[in-house]
Amino acid sequence: MEAPAAQKNMDLLRRKLGNESFSSLLPSLVSGLASAADPDMALNNLERFVDAMDNGAAFTTLCRTNPDTLRALITICGASRFLSTFLVSLGQEGLRFFEDPAFFSALADQRKLRDRLDAMLARAENDRQFASFLRIFRKQEMLRIGLRDLLGKADLQETVGDLSALAEVCLQRANERVLHDLVQKHGRPLEALPEVAAAPAGFAVLAMGKLGGRELNFSSDIDLMYVYSADGETEGSSAGNVPAQSRITTHQFFVKAAERLTAMIGETTEDGFVFRVDLRLRPEGRQGPLAQSLGGYEIYYESWGQTWERAALLKARPVAGDEAAGREFLVRITPFVFRKYLDFSAIAEIREMKQKINRDVQQKGREFRDVKLGYGGIREIEFLVQALQLIYAGRDRALREKSTLKALHRLSQKGLISYEEHAELSKAYVFLRNVEHRIQILDDRQTQTMPSDEPGLRALARRLGYRTAGSEAESLLRDYADHTRKVRTVYDRLFAQEAADAPPVSRQDDSSLLLDPQTSETELIAVFQKYGFQDPARAHRNLMLLREGRAFVHQTPRGRRVFSDTFPVLFTEIVQSPDPDMALNHLESFLAAQGSWDAFQSFLQQDPLAVKSLIAIFANSEYFSRMLVRSPALFQDMLDTNRAQGGAAGAQARFRTELSSLMSQGADAAEKLDLLRRFKLREEIRIGMADLLAASSPKTFSRSLSLLAEACVCAALDLASAETTRRFGGDAGSTGLAVMAVGKLGGRELTYASDLDLLFVAPDGTAAVAPSGLSPIEYCSRIAEKTISYLSTMTREGFAYRIDTRLRPGGSKGPLVQTIEAFRSHYSAIPGVWERQAMLNIRTIAGDDTTARAFCEIMQPLIFRESEQAALAEEIRSMRRRMEDELGKESETQYNIKQGPGGLVDIEFIVQYLQLLQGRDDHAVRAQGTHNALRTLRKQGQLVPEDHQLLSRAHVFLRTLESRMRIVANQATDMMSRNADALRPLARRMGYGNDQAPEGERLLADYESLRRMVREAFVRILR
Repeated sequence: MEAPAAQKNMDLLRRKLGNESFSSLLPSLVSGLASAADPDMALNNLERFVDAMDNGAAFTTLCRTNPDTLRALITICGASRFLSTFLVSLGQEGLRFFEDPAFFSALADQRKLRDRLDAMLARAENDRQFASFLRIFRKQEMLRIGLRDLLGKADLQETVGDLSALAEVCLQRANERVLHDLVQKHGRPLEALPEVAAAPAGFAVLAMGKLGGRELNFSSDIDLMYVYSADGETEGSSAGNVPAQSRITTHQFFVKAAERLTAMIGETTEDGFVFRVDLRLRPEGRQGPLAQSLGGYEIYYESWGQTWERAALLKARPVAGDEAAGREFLVRITPFVFRKYLDFSAIAEIREMKQKINRDVQQKGREFRDVKLGYGGIREIEFLVQALQLIYAGRDRALREKSTLKALHRLSQKGLISYEEHAELSKAYVFLRNVEHRIQILDDRQTQTMPSDEPGLRALARRLGYRTAGSEAESLLRDYADHTRKVRTVYDRLFAQEAADAPPVSRQDDSSLLLDPQTSETELIAVFQKYGFQDPARAHRNLMLLREGRAFVHQTPRGRRVFSDTFPVLFTEIVQSPDPDMALNHLESFLAAQGSWDAFQSFLQQDPLAVKSLIAIFANSEYFSRMLVRSPALFQDMLDTNRAQGGAAGAQARFRTELSSLMSQGADAAEKLDLLRRFKLREEIRIGMADLLAASSPKTFSRSLSLLAEACVCAALDLASAETTRRFGGDAGSTGLAVMAVGKLGGRELTYASDLDLLFVAPDGTAAVAPSGLSPIEYCSRIAEKTISYLSTMTREGFAYRIDTRLRPGGSKGPLVQTIEAFRSHYSAIPGVWERQAMLNIRTIAGDDTTARAFCEIMQPLIFRESEQAALAEEIRSMRRRMEDELGKESETQYNIKQGPGGLVDIEFIVQYLQLLQGRDDHAVRAQGTHNALRTLRKQGQLVPEDHQLLSRAHVFLRTLESRMRIVANQATDMMSRNADALRPLARRMGYGNDQAPEGERLLADYESLRRMVREAFVRILR
C-alpha cells in the first residue's frame, strides 16, 4: 500500500469513528485490507463511505455485531469503483443492505426481484421518478449480485442468471408503464383481421444474445427486438369528445412504445442507465423500423434473412410483454433458424464467419488480451456452439439450447464434440466469463480487455482470487494462456483449419471484412481509409446500399451470395483505380439501376475484362458513368471491345453502315435523332473504354472519335436532305452541297467534348439544282441549318455535338453556305495568317465529292502561298502572345495545358509555322493532323530529330492529359491545378502508380519539365 495515502485515510476514519471505535475495528480492518483486491482503493472507498454517513456509531455497531459486514464492505470497496461510488451516494442508508445477511447470501428469483422493484416503483409520482427508481434498483441489485460473486457465494450460472432476471423484471415493469401511458393517449391497439371481431394487439419484447441465453454480463448491452401481433388501429382515447383524432395505426403505436421503452431502459440520466440497449440485430439494422408485426418479420426472414441472423436468433426468447405474441414469433421463425436439411450454403457462410474471427485475431495479435474477441476467447466458444446448432439443430430439437454451457453438454451427448472437448470448453468458458465479470465490475464499463499495466493486472488477478503475493498476475496470465490455447485447439480441430497457417491480412481479407454484416461501421470506415478513399463515410453508405439494397428493395439470399462472390473482384479493381470514391459511387448507382446482381454477374461471366472495363469507366468519367446508370443496357454493348478496334477504313464503314441501318428503324425524324444520339453515346463509351484500358494509342483514340463524328455528320446531312426535300420538293442529291471539316476534326484529332468545326460549301454557277421558289444557296442553307440542328439540338437523349461554323468567310455574320468562288475571293484578298492556319486541316467528310475536290483544288494554293519567314514568324509569335494573355488565364493556382506557355498550342503553332513556310514548295509537309505533320516534317528535314522527339513526346503527353481531364465530365477544360494533392486522381488516370512518391508531385514535375522544353523549342524555331 501507499503509506502516506493509507495513513491519511486511517486518520480520517479514526476522526469519524472516534479512537475507541476505530481501535476496536482496526485488527479486522487490517486483516480485510490484506486480502482486498486493491488495498489502497479499498481503504480510500471505505473512508469515503464512512465519511458520507451521519452516524458513524451505527457503522461500528453493525461491524461488531456482524463481523462479515466489514469484510463484505472491504471486498466491494477494493473491487468496484462503480459500486463504491453508489454506496457513498447513499451514505447512512447504504448500511441497510448489510444489516440483513440474507440479502447477499440467497439467490433472488424473479418473483422476489419484482416484489422489491414494485415496492420502490409504488412511490413514483411521474415518469421521471419511475425511470430514476429503475436505475437505483439496478444499482442496488448489482451491489447484491456483485458481492455474492466476489465473496464466492454464487457460481457463474447463478450470477449470469441473476443479472438476466434483473434485466427482465426491469423490462417488464418499464414495458407495462409505457403501454399504459400510450393506451391512455391513443386507446387500445386492435388487430384488423378480416371477418373477425377486433381483438387487442399483443406486444412482446424479445431478447437475443446474452440476455436471450440468460447469460448477461455485469456490463452487457441487452440485444432486443420488438414484435406486435398484427397491424390495425387504436381505439382512440376515451378522454374528451374527439377520440378519432387520437387514433393511430398499431404500427405507429408500437414504434412509439419501442422508442419510449428503449429510452426508459437505455437512456443515460443523472442516475445512470438501467441497461444499454442494442437494437441493431433487428431486420435492416439501424435503418429498419423499431417494431414490426409477426407477419413483417416472417416475410423478411423468409425473403432476405441471412446466416448471421439465423445465428442471432438462436437465443431469441420473449422477456417482457405479451407472451403469446412472443411465443408465436418463435414458432414462425423456427423454419428459418432451424433448417431440416443440411444447408451447404450456410456451411460456407459459417466458414466465412469463422475466417473473419481469425482475421480479427490476426489484426489484433495472438497476445491481445481481449477475453471475448481475442485468440481462444469467449466468442470462439460461442461461435463453435452456434455453428454446430445451425447445422444440426434443425434435425435434432435437443440441440436447441440457448445457454452456452448447457448447449456444450448437449453437443457432447450427441457426439458432436468429445467429452474431453466439452470439459475443456466448459472450464474455459467459466474462467473467461469470470475474468470478463471482474474486468467490468470495476467501473461498470463495457470492456473485455485485461489491463496491460502491472498494477491493473495484479488487481484483476486478486479480484479473481489469485492471492499468492508477487505472482498474482503471472498466475492469471498462465491460466489464461492455457485456457485460450485449449479453446483454439478445439476450435481449429472442429473446423479442420490450422490457425497458425492462416494467410496474412490481404486485400481479399479486407473485402471479406467489408462483406460481413457484423463488422462495425468504425471498422469498415478504417478499411476504406486504408485504401485511400477520400470520403470513407460515403463509401460506407455505398457499401451498405450495395450489400443490403436500397430502401424497400432488399437483397434476396441468392442476391447476397452473388454479391459476396462478385464484390471482392470489384473491390480489387476499385482500389486500384484512379479514383476509388468515384468508382464506388457510380457502381452503387449503376447496380441500383440494373436492379439485379444475378443479371450483373451473368455479364461479368461473359467477359473477363468486363469488371476492369466497367470500373475504368466509373473511376474516370462522371459523364459516361451517368449514361450507363441512365441506360444500363449500354453495358452489354460495352463488352464488345473488338468492335472499337481495327483499321480506320473498317471502322469508318462500320460506323456509317450501322448508323444508317439503326436510323432506318425510326418512325420519324425525332425518333431517328434519338437513335443517332444513342449510337453516338454507345460508340463513344466503347472508344473511351479502349482508351482508358490502354487498348488504343492517343492517335487511334482520336481517329476513332473523329470517324464517329464523320458518320454522325453524314447521317444528319442525309436526314436533313431528305426532310428538306419532303417539305420543299426537288432533289437534295443534286444540290452539290459539301461538308468540309477543319480544326481538330479536319486533322482527325478529336478528343472528349470537342466541338466540330464545319464549313458548308456549294458549287459555283448552275451546278446546283433547287426547287422552284428557292435559290440553290437558299436550298443548301435549309439543309445545312437542319444538319446543324439535328446534331446540336437537345432531345431526351441529349445532344450529339456542338457545331462551330465561324471559320467561314465573314465569320458568324457571313452566310452559312457559301460557294467555292466566295471562298476563293475571300482567301485571294491576302487574309490573315490565322485564317490560313485554320484551313491547314481542311478535308471533306460528307456531301458532294465533286464540289469537295474542286474546293480543295482552289484552296490549297491560297493556303500555301509564298511567305516571308521573318514576317510569318513574327505574326505567329504575336498571335501566340495574345492567346496566352486573353485565353491562357493562368494563375498562381492553375496552369492552362492548352493555351499556357509550352502548351499544346505551342506545338501546333510550330507545326503550322513550318507547314505554311515550306508547304508551297514541299507538298509532303501538308500532312493533316499534328502527329502526322511532326513525323513528316522530320522526314523532310524541317525538324531536327531532337526537336521531333521532344515535340512528339510532349504532344502525346499533353493530348493524353487533355483527354483525362475532359473525360471526367465530358466538358472542354484545359485548366490544371498546381496543387499536387489535388492532382492525385488525375495522375492516376495518367498511369502514375502509387508505388512511388506522391503521384501528383510526379505529374506536376513531368508537366513543368515538358512545358519548359516545349516553350524553349517554340522560341528557338520561330526566332
